[in-house]
Amino acid sequence: MTLNYIIGVSIALLVINLSSCNSSNTKPKTAEEKCVEKKGEWKMLTRGVIGCNITYNDGQKSCTDGTQCKSNVCLWDKRTTELSKHCAASTIEVIHAGCTGGKIVKGQPVALGCP
Repeated sequence: MTLNYIIGVSIALLVINLSSCNSSNTKPKTAEEKCVEKKGEWKMLTRGVIGCNITYNDGQKSCTDGTQCKSNVCLWDKRTTELSKHCAASTIEVIHAGCTGGKIVKGQPVALGCP
């Protein structure tokens, strides 16, 4: 065997090994792993539903529409005497918004159901 032959075979084997190491061999990320990547917390969101709770740093900021919020949700609270309009602080607050009020869409309150 010549040195060129050995080098050629070695390169061919290396190429075969590298081509078998593609992304299709990696395990897809679970929903929990994706949640953690987004800096979320995997927990119980509502009765019997476990999921990703994301916290938004503009929660409680005044708003008139979800487009003004990082959560894309502007909420109102019927427990106050004045209509409290604010950005959702977390996924859990969005889910339970119907229990305390609803969403604000283009300045108008929209009632939601309570889960």
